[in-house]
Amino acid sequence: LCGGKFPLISGDAKMRGNFPPHNRFEERLDIPYIDDGEDRHKFDLYFASKDDPIHKKALIIDIHGGGFIQGWRKNNFAFGLEFLRRGYDFAAIDYLPVQKGRSVGDLVSDCARCLSFIASHKEELGLQDDRIVMSGDSAGGLLALLMQIANDSPSYAERIGANLTGLNSRAVLLNCPVYDICGEVTLGSLTKSGVRYMFGPRSKDTDYMALYSPKSHIDKLSSPIFISTCAKDFIRANSEEAFLDLAKRDDLLFQRLDIDDLNVGHVHNIIDPANPSSV
Repeated sequence: LCGGKFPLISGDAKMRGNFPPHNRFEERLDIPYIDDGEDRHKFDLYFASKDDPIHKKALIIDIHGGGFIQGWRKNNFAFGLEFLRRGYDFAAIDYLPVQKGRSVGDLVSDCARCLSFIASHKEELGLQDDRIVMSGDSAGGLLALLMQIANDSPSYAERIGANLTGLNSRAVLLNCPVYDICGEVTLGSLTKSGVRYMFGPRSKDTDYMALYSPKSHIDKLSSPIFISTCAKDFIRANSEEAFLDLAKRDDLLFQRLDIDDLNVGHVHNIIDPANPSSV
């Protein structure tokens, strides 16, 4: 699907022995938001220590990357652990990836259904507050940004069929995100056949494609946005394009983080580039 070298997300599930949550943090794993038996229609919740003075009473909801065709919520545990240590609760959500009969639009629907489930079951889930920050890396960055735009813009939420009633996301944090899905072909990081695979027969419909491209709706974003990029990120141009568009928004709190370490490429875990779970 990809024209250039695509770094596989190996994940950190096997690293859990080095990052044990149960020594300090409560966890609720594999919670279904669609009761169909699919593992990818589940999410994991990790709770910061409520008695700790640094507890923030806020939730980071993270969407993993993987080019829309791979990845797993448990890949981002080391990333989440850093937030837990700083007093934030952390949710790693999942979605059924693109495959035959499923397009990026279906992934967007999955994410919206998961967020709606979390928003409407806060008390049952043991969440203390409704303050939320969306997070996502790579393809998950695109999904997280679309969810934040839908949170901020009811008209856009309606267009993509996302019922996010009760969601109160205050900001979005993106790591090496996909920003302009149509521009991926021009950049050479995604082939035309890859676009057809990901968007189905409507891949030539410009309006339909734009519906799922954050660049086309960035004017509807009203929440603070934080974006990281890496010197050797193979889709760095996406982040640079986002930076240019956001720099035009005097009304928006915007912060960029550049990782200049040449040993770091396209990452899903910017906290500790030396960690084997960073790729």
